[in-house]
Amino acid sequence: MKLVTSIPVLIGIFCPLIFAADSQPPVSVTLDETHTFAFPDKIFGVQDEVFTTPYLTQGHLDGYRNLGISVFRYPCGTPSEWLAWDDIENGYWPSDFEKKRTKMTPDAFVAFCRTMNYTPIITVNTNLAGTHDQRNRINPTRVESIRKGAAYAAKWLEHANVKNKAGVKYWEIGNETWVWLKEDEYPVYVREYAKALRAVDPSISIIACGLTCDAEYNPTWLDFPDDPNWKPRPVNKTGYKKWTRQLLAQAKGSFDYIAPHIYLDGESIDPIKNGVSLFAAIDDGERQLQEQIQFIQEAKSTARLAVTEWMINWHFLPDMKDILLANKSMSREVYNTMGFSNTPLHLFVSVLGAADWFGKMISCGYVDIAVGHTLTTGIGLAWDQESQKSLDPILPKPAGAAMEFWSQCKDHRVVPVRLANVPTYQYKNKSIPLVSAYATTWNNRLNVILINRSPDRSLTVALPESFRGKKPGKVTEHAVEADSWAANLWPAVKDRNLYPFKKTIRPLPAEGFSKYELKPCKLIRLEIEF
Repeated sequence: MKLVTSIPVLIGIFCPLIFAADSQPPVSVTLDETHTFAFPDKIFGVQDEVFTTPYLTQGHLDGYRNLGISVFRYPCGTPSEWLAWDDIENGYWPSDFEKKRTKMTPDAFVAFCRTMNYTPIITVNTNLAGTHDQRNRINPTRVESIRKGAAYAAKWLEHANVKNKAGVKYWEIGNETWVWLKEDEYPVYVREYAKALRAVDPSISIIACGLTCDAEYNPTWLDFPDDPNWKPRPVNKTGYKKWTRQLLAQAKGSFDYIAPHIYLDGESIDPIKNGVSLFAAIDDGERQLQEQIQFIQEAKSTARLAVTEWMINWHFLPDMKDILLANKSMSREVYNTMGFSNTPLHLFVSVLGAADWFGKMISCGYVDIAVGHTLTTGIGLAWDQESQKSLDPILPKPAGAAMEFWSQCKDHRVVPVRLANVPTYQYKNKSIPLVSAYATTWNNRLNVILINRSPDRSLTVALPESFRGKKPGKVTEHAVEADSWAANLWPAVKDRNLYPFKKTIRPLPAEGFSKYELKPCKLIRLEIEF
């Protein structure tokens, strides 16, 4: 399927086509040397539930540093719409267990970000203008009620940036508000909240909720008995085109970023089928990004994209059976239902997928901020303190491993890439390429990132013979690989082995380098010095 793209036309093929032994022409890599752009350093974001973050240990913090995290979102996703920032214990917490847990307060969050050198993002409540009480619920059909919510959010900003001089720049207006709001209602929130927040601190950047698919939810909890005109919403439907275009038209100038949340999953517990469907989903996610860009450009808006939640293979987490069952944190029935018993089979393809999705976000040129929904195992999964203690140091989830891989490219410039002669496979009447490629440059060096999406096929890649008029003098291959998608790669947690796959570094000869063999199931960063 042809994707809409904002990358300019590329010029110049740097190497001739060389046919492989099997008569398949090599995949040819073309670089656009003249249209590079800054690497989005705030793409390395994470969030964790407000009632799990206080249980971070020093091992967790050290692990986070190693991953290259630069952004932290508070108070995570769903809790954002139930958090009373000035009375945190009286927000809504869905279970007695969570009610008993220590929560990270807003002030503690800011201090945490300062300690870790993270850029904070704060998501303000658009459901409640105070503690969890029906009287504080915001009525989306009454602007005076929305203004109460805006005033409550502004008090938080005043507390943080005026009183405490926290300097929090990024403020997000609600979390996935399309669950209960209509597309003509949310722009009113954005206008009113932006007005109230910027009156306190005009230097902030405002993030508005985005949507990339058609949505249908059942917000039966949204009720206003004192409003005779209120009509309950057993079903709330909206489409991403209507949502985005209404936001851009009705709240233009009130926000700086649109925040689509993009979750990309494979469709099978079989590892090969999962990988086939996962990469098709990633290519569809790229289409979703390009549509968001198209809407922004059609509206002549200056807005950018902040993907404040994303995840690959959300349901296939690293195998926690020994920990969870031994500590009775989870029953075997629940464990089996959630699919954890299959997770070792999906782990490496999820690493490849997460690295690929990072590449899609980075190379589109519009995503400035991104937040993975939990990048590590050790917080956010084991729901009691003892289990969490047993997972120290942390084990990176696939998204965390992919982040660590990509974080080596911070402070670079992104080089647009075009591929030709890419073999494909068919999935649901779509042609899905077997190779993804990205590039960054800094000083006199070039990174070419290659992902072989095939579990069993080696491919020849024709690389540039020169870059900016210079030939390569030194080449180093940084590889992340596994023997097979289907290999049981996950070690016992007690082994403290942080990686169930291999990481290798080796020099390559610069002579004849343009014909590179890309082996199956590999994530490669070729560091080329010119």
